[in-house]
Formats: sequence, C-alpha cells, structure tokens
Amino acid sequence: PPGRALAAGGALAAAVGLFLWAAWTNRARKLGLAFGGRVSGHVQTGGPYRLVRHPFYASYLLAFAGGAVAAWTPWVVPALAAGALTYWRAAREEEAGFLASELAESYRAYARRVGMFLPRPPLPSFAGYDSTRLAAATQAIYDELNGK
Repeated sequence: PPGRALAAGGALAAAVGLFLWAAWTNRARKLGLAFGGRVSGHVQTGGPYRLVRHPFYASYLLAFAGGAVAAWTPWVVPALAAGALTYWRAAREEEAGFLASELAESYRAYARRVGMFLPRPPLPSFAGYDSTRLAAATQAIYDELNGK
C-alpha cells in the first residue's frame, strides 16, 4: 500500500540522514566501534548528539523499523527486537565506560539532558520550577534501577 511505502521510505530516509549527520559531526574526532571496549577521550555533544546520545545506533534502529514497516510481517519482529537489544547493550557498555572514566561527571550531566535513542521532550519552565531537581530525582531512580 502507498501509505506504508511512504512511511517506510520516510523512516529509511530519516535513518540515512541521521547517520550522515552523525558521521559529519564526528569527521574530526573519530569514535570507537560498537563493542570495541574503547572509551572516547571526549563527550560529543554537537550535531545530532544534542538530540540523542547514540545517533548512529538510533539511525540503525530507525532503518530496522522502516524495514519492518515495509515488510509488514510478524517475522520481522524478532529481528527488530534483536537489533534493538544489540544496540541497547552496545550503548550501555559505552556509557559504563564513560561513567568509569575521568569524563564521568560530564557524561552524567549530558545523560540527564539527552535521551539514549529518542530525544527527550523539553521540560516546561514555570516560575519557581526547578528542572535540575527533577533531573536529579530521575537520575537517582535510574541509578537505583541499574544497581549503582
């Protein structure tokens, strides 16, 4: 159907765009490979990293989702789930490396502001509203759930 083809094509185009944007952003300071075990010497926060912490992985997941929409069969669900789990694990390992390095505080602050694979909606700003308290409370819950 044309609607499904349009949705799949849009997802795939967005995935390619996100990937190329991330590659362009990292052209001067290269990052390590997934499961490479190497922590970058810097926290990248420019380009698509302002929106998500792992734009390469997010682009792969978006491409997988576009393929799933195009195929429109239940057989792709396990492949989509396996891809999501694989890149979630890679992201968690990379983040653990940052949190065990001299960049831990910088990365922790970055992670409070930016979502892993999806952008975080901006918090409303009300008079007297302190978003840093909410971010700290959210981080405390996250740390508790992850045994930190």
